Amino acid sequence: MGEVVRIDGAVQTNATSGQALFAAVVDELAVAGVTLPRSVISTAVSHGKTALADGVEPEVVLLGCLAALRQGKGRYAHEIIADMALAKAGRQMTPQEYRHFLVLENRKNNPDTAAVRNAMDSFNRKQITGGDHD
Repeated sequence: MGEVVRIDGAVQTNATSGQALFAAVVDELAVAGVTLPRSVISTAVSHGKTALADGVEPEVVLLGCLAALRQGKGRYAHEIIADMALAKAGRQMTPQEYRHFLVLENRKNNPDTAAVRNAMDSFNRKQITGGDHD
């Protein structure tokens, strides 16, 4: 596959970051005894190259590309890289946290939901107090 270079550019070479990432991915797969079609690898690496250009840590990009390929989802490498970057920063939401966030935002910003909630709160207060004490 050619000369292997560090993705972060610390080693001076004629290879671009995309070529270096491609070589690193191929090498990691080879260590595991796996050979994939170049087209499959290049799709994930294309997303990885963009992530590198955006400043995502090279280690996260490499791991994200490998994880995407191992899941058979190289075309979604950009999303997997983003998930890994968020997880590394401790900022990734669980699916439950995400749904809870959406529900809270919807309640705060949806006038219809607010009207129903206010009516239910009023009804509950009447039930608790035993009458119309607004």
